[in-house]
Amino acid sequence: MSKCEQCIVRELSSLKALNKDELIKLADCKTLQTIKKGEIIFEEGDTINGIYCIKDGICKLTKLSQNGKDHIVKLVKKENY
Repeated sequence: MSKCEQCIVRELSSLKALNKDELIKLADCKTLQTIKKGEIIFEEGDTINGIYCIKDGICKLTKLSQNGKDHIVKLVKKENY
């Protein structure tokens, strides 16, 4: 697994506010999870207890409309640096 303190994404997100020791702590407690296509990671209104980094594939972020249909808000994929 790559180290969070070396990841360029931290320069583009709220992770840039963390110092090196905080990033090392973050890297030490992360876990790898494989998500199958169509599997829901979390739903609107859920309490999230962590950060999700995409290693491979695409994640679809959706918002439930008033009529009950899911609308794609954003497609998120691995950044290639």
